[in-house]
Amino acid sequence: MVDMGLNGLKAPGSAGSRREHRVPRYFFDTHDGHTLQDNEGLVLSDLSRARAEVQRVLCEMVARESSHTNAIQIRVDVRDESGKRVLTATLLAVIEEPPKR
Repeated sequence: MVDMGLNGLKAPGSAGSRREHRVPRYFFDTHDGHTLQDNEGLVLSDLSRARAEVQRVLCEMVARESSHTNAIQIRVDVRDESGKRVLTATLLAVIEEPPKR
């Protein structure tokens, strides 16, 4: 994942003023038949930003899927810096043709 570099927000451990706001890092583990554990994560201002990122990731993964498949199942688990799962998003898309008459 790529660090989104939100304006004015400091990443954990970065140098700054005394009133530095600690911004959490979230990790997005994807499961689409293969599991890919995110070891870099993204620095995001809060959980609602992580939720928006999950939606973006799911859309991107669906767009990359083969058009020759009839079903797509994708899960993204979002972890915080302690490793605790804070969100899970699951997408199931089934494409069916009507029965032949």
